[in-house]
Amino acid sequence: MPSQPGATTTATYTAVEIRSILKHDVALPATILAQGTDMVAGTVLGKITASGKLKPYAAANVDGSQTAVGILKSGVPASSGDSIADVYIAGIFKESLLTGLDAAAKTSMGARSCFDGSLIVPC
Repeated sequence: MPSQPGATTTATYTAVEIRSILKHDVALPATILAQGTDMVAGTVLGKITASGKLKPYAAANVDGSQTAVGILKSGVPASSGDSIADVYIAGIFKESLLTGLDAAAKTSMGARSCFDGSLIVPC
């Protein structure tokens, strides 16, 4: 894993690595993640309608998190309670380093984000 100044090391990638070389991104600091499993940097997240908390996005979810709203900036270990993390809500990202990204997630985030190899909207 390349070392870059100011990079936050995660289980798999650094926050710098999941972004494109063009560092145009917007992150929400201190976002609440619902308790659950380990999440690596680059995990696509959806928002639970009832609680407003974020969890890993999946098109098959039925709690609101079936709509992608952001990308986890740094890895978060599993916990017995909610976690706090920074989340990208817009930017240009390296598609190959994102976890859970599919066509529906690209459409959900398309107005705010671009993914290399498949630019879906002009950014």
